[in-house]
Amino acid sequence: MDFVMLVTKWADALKHPAILLQALFSLLGIWILLWSANHWFAMQAGTLGGPSFCSFSSYWNCDRVALTAYASVFGIPVGLFGAAWFFVCLLLSWTEGISRKIVLSAYGLAWLSCLYFAFVLLVQLRMGCLVCLLGYLAWAGAGLSLFFSPRMGLLSRFSSGFCFLVGVLLLSFAGLRMSSSHVGDFSPEELSRLRDNVRQATAERIVIDSPMRYGTTGSDLVVHEFFDYGCPACAAAFLHTLPVLMNEFEMELISIPYPRDGRCNPALPDNVRSHSCSLSEAGLCLREQNRDKDFSHKVMNTLLEENRLISLEEALRGFRHDSAALQSCLDRGEMREKLQEMIVEANRLQIRATPTFFINGRRMQGALPIPLFRVVLEELQLLEK
Repeated sequence: MDFVMLVTKWADALKHPAILLQALFSLLGIWILLWSANHWFAMQAGTLGGPSFCSFSSYWNCDRVALTAYASVFGIPVGLFGAAWFFVCLLLSWTEGISRKIVLSAYGLAWLSCLYFAFVLLVQLRMGCLVCLLGYLAWAGAGLSLFFSPRMGLLSRFSSGFCFLVGVLLLSFAGLRMSSSHVGDFSPEELSRLRDNVRQATAERIVIDSPMRYGTTGSDLVVHEFFDYGCPACAAAFLHTLPVLMNEFEMELISIPYPRDGRCNPALPDNVRSHSCSLSEAGLCLREQNRDKDFSHKVMNTLLEENRLISLEEALRGFRHDSAALQSCLDRGEMREKLQEMIVEANRLQIRATPTFFINGRRMQGALPIPLFRVVLEELQLLEK
């Protein structure tokens, strides 16, 4: 009889539009935030494979947002915390005997968090995040529905506590499952062999400098990267691998363009990747405006999304920069000469593929998966001590 009454009570409650909307917005919010948590794990492991659906411009790019320090707390994605709090708020609003002030306070804390992260996106990071925006809208929808929902006490405190424990277990399991699904399957023998190779590698001297320097100057870990704007593996390293590692390690990254374009690279008689020369020179010039990273992001993101290398004209279309300063830099030709020096150095080092990394002088060709790249950096840190 009690069970029948409970079912009837729930059926009557869900007939109320506000309660139904609150439930739907909450479930939608939980799903969005769990997706963002899984996305964060994929970004950290480098298993994404390409730009996400929400990364469609240099500004609206949830991949870039996921690589910032604001996307996680104590190594746990913010999305997991958000999903858990959505669940807690829903339980509080449906539990009998819980005052409306407590419920509103719980939702108020969520809204304040949304305002904080929106401020971070707009002011600190100056990035757009579609998934974040959908999450904020879900919180707004659930909260507004609450104001029009009658207090019906759908759950006893005991039932609510039981649901809370089950929810915590399920979210913990989901987090562990997401984390494990994005960890590379590398045997201890493979990792041991990689460490041996790192220790035995001979350090080579890089004599060319580049204005494209990022990270911590004077760090014990110095990474020289020879890259090409038309190289998909370089794009993956730039968009995913290197940002993750630079968040984890105190390192200096020195990026050196090496265009695979015969129009400026004498080692390549054919135009393997047309536009690469002009893009490389423009990228060096844009460093003067501190706009080189955004420029590279636009070019490489388009490369992965559309499988084509855009021209300089297309890359600059709609791109925020000082066009007069860029044209002046290109006219002076200083960066063209600098690019030639970089090409000469790359050919002296007999670089045959991009990306090629020199980590404290030790050569590493190709884009390693993040777990293996991490092992290389850890091993070199130990060697430097």
